[in-house]
Amino acid sequence: MTYGECTTGMQARGILPAAVLPVNTRWLDLIADSVKLEEYRLDTEYWQKRLLKKGEKEGTCGTYVLRAGYSRDSKALLIDAVPIRRRGGKPAWGAQDEPYIVLRIKSAWVFDKDGSVRILWAIKDNVLKIFGRY
Repeated sequence: MTYGECTTGMQARGILPAAVLPVNTRWLDLIADSVKLEEYRLDTEYWQKRLLKKGEKEGTCGTYVLRAGYSRDSKALLIDAVPIRRRGGKPAWGAQDEPYIVLRIKSAWVFDKDGSVRILWAIKDNVLKIFGRY
């Protein structure tokens, strides 16, 4: 799914994303394949304003758009995730020993060409269930 298709599908369903996050294509593909279950943003004032309410250590679950690049033709993926402030993360997923706002991903999904929603995977009761391929 491209970012353009993503925004069209969201508008048709009245979905307003919490944020649009540019990511490396490598990370986008790993998240789509349910290998990478977290996305990291440095714990800076910029990201705190966009991902958390003032003074929060943990936010509420929201829908985010992950976009590989900045073009309407860039690959995109929708995730439901909870932002959490913590130190460190998995080095294999790009984290270092720094303070981060970690988006703990609960599900990944896309819009198909016909506008229907297709869930790729979801975590429920700490169990990962895979439904489809990206």
